[in-house]
Amino acid sequence: MECAGSEESIWLAFALLATQGAVASVGLIGNHIDIPLFPFVAREFSYFGSFWGNYNDLTEVLDLAERGMIRHTVSPVRFEDVNDTIAALGRGDVVGRAVLVYD
Repeated sequence: MECAGSEESIWLAFALLATQGAVASVGLIGNHIDIPLFPFVAREFSYFGSFWGNYNDLTEVLDLAERGMIRHTVSPVRFEDVNDTIAALGRGDVVGRAVLVYD
């Protein structure tokens, strides 16, 4: 999952993928990136984007957060437990956000 949406961070996300890997961008800051076709196709990559709202939606969400009206659950995950957490995500057992931490 790529959260910045910049061309550099999307490139990095693809560079980290194994064959048949997928990148999901949840932060889009531009309207164009250059992705070389041959590596993309040869390694069978997939790319998904998410465009969830507009500027007004963003300002409303930030206002709700500032007023303390958004509650969240963040579960830190040790690197050693990443595979178990991925399995839990697949089962739908993770509530909120699982965040990988390095000790």
